Amino acid sequence: VDFSEADAVTTVKSPGSVLGDTLVLSQSKLDSFAKCPYSYYVKYLLELQEPAEGDVNRADMGTFIHAILEKLIPTFVDAETGRKVLPSTQEMNDRIRAIAKDYINKLQIPLPYMTAGLSHTFEKMTQVAGVMAEGIRKELMDCAFTPSAFEMAVGGDARSAPFSYLLSDNRKVVFKGVIDRLDTVRIGETTYFRVVDYKTGDKKFDLKKIAEGLDMQLPLYLSGLFDGKSVTGIPAGAYYLTAIEDGGKLTVKRSGFALNNADVTAACGDVTFAKGDTLLSEAAMTSLLDETRDRLLSVADRIYRGEFPKTPGEDACRFCPIAGSCLQAVRKHDN
Repeated sequence: VDFSEADAVTTVKSPGSVLGDTLVLSQSKLDSFAKCPYSYYVKYLLELQEPAEGDVNRADMGTFIHAILEKLIPTFVDAETGRKVLPSTQEMNDRIRAIAKDYINKLQIPLPYMTAGLSHTFEKMTQVAGVMAEGIRKELMDCAFTPSAFEMAVGGDARSAPFSYLLSDNRKVVFKGVIDRLDTVRIGETTYFRVVDYKTGDKKFDLKKIAEGLDMQLPLYLSGLFDGKSVTGIPAGAYYLTAIEDGGKLTVKRSGFALNNADVTAACGDVTFAKGDTLLSEAAMTSLLDETRDRLLSVADRIYRGEFPKTPGEDACRFCPIAGSCLQAVRKHDN
């Protein structure tokens, strides 16, 4: 494969021979393709990856925080009755400390490598998880929504929600991921569903990015639940939950889209995660989910057709494994 100026499309004779009849896509793969299709090709068809970092990186931090929330938040709901059983702040923090300690112990980090800096990083991440958990606890105290599923695998094996779509040539594309939390509320005779995804860092949902093939995770999760008949009801929305430093203090932030319905808004309590163009009528909600699904199918068709042009940009090139030898790559200090 030529990593220079040659048109990347000509290097792919038959993506189908590599992919088979089922293409599995995730949010990271979709983002990679949207930023630079050639980078997607290099990473996921040629399977060339960036060298692993030796230090704790953002992905490691996200895994640690997710591990804490994955163990903790299900304890907020009684497994038999489905009712909320919220702990006190102190009880919750004690659980967080125990979960974090158990996680770190299982890593079996050799003593010489457990430096003061690494210990500080784990402590900081534990604090972030605590702030996020407190935000969730307070939200569930004040709202009518109740978590009904945790760490819901989608697009995986037979035990997962299908999230599978047929393409025009009878091939199939599957969107794979894990829904951190699925909340429900019954209003009259109707059940409403919302998706919650935990993120590290300042993650904001942007409707405009959908047209670029970016930030499709939340609407794809919500769309897939209804397309696959995993749930019956009405989509109420979805949001990212993060904890970021604001004025030197960790603060919970939420960003997403929601159904512009007075009853649903009331069921959310004091929590706001959508406003302006992300407050959607039922028609606009349907349109968003349809548009995102269509975008997924379009990306899959392009991949099967072998459309992998180079579209360099600082964000795309920063994590591309062949950026050092790609003449079109954009470097951080390029003009």
